[in-house]
Amino acid sequence: MKRTLSKQLALAALLAALTLTASLLAAPRAVAAPDETQETAVIFLQSMTVAHAVALYERVLGNQRGSAISEGRSAATVIVRDSPERVARFRALVKALDAAGAGEDAHLYIRPVVTLRPSDLADVAREVIDGDKQYEGVVLVPDDRTDQLVVRATPARYKALDKLLRRLDRIPDRRGDRQIRTLPAPP
Repeated sequence: MKRTLSKQLALAALLAALTLTASLLAAPRAVAAPDETQETAVIFLQSMTVAHAVALYERVLGNQRGSAISEGRSAATVIVRDSPERVARFRALVKALDAAGAGEDAHLYIRPVVTLRPSDLADVAREVIDGDKQYEGVVLVPDDRTDQLVVRATPARYKALDKLLRRLDRIPDRRGDRQIRTLPAPP
């Protein structure tokens, strides 16, 4: 009795599974249309590591619906799936930051900019550090959309540069610009 009951239950479960499979196969499938606002790009890296490229993408661009970044098949590639504008923006960031000559111990720093536009801060900082051996190999890439400045430098060079950037990126002290006016007393 127990054997026939277990056989009947097994047959019922098998029949239910077959019915479910048949209904899934017979049902019209909703085929997702390819998202025309997305593109997939393979970006080749020269000296930047894949981990740095992924961190740069996530910290500066951030994840959006449908966007993704992953390591490519070769060691020096990343695959990006995102909107064409964001892929172009990421390519520009990688092109500016992935240059040989910054040294193997160079790091990527992403610094928020508080008062100035990042492009203005980068321009002023470049004028100050231009030609100074202390800042040789430092790369500044402003991102006005996120109010961030991406810096590629060694830790020692970034420490010195950070002090400069803090002094440049602050609200100007207006105490020296005060004017005193004397007004006539009312009659």
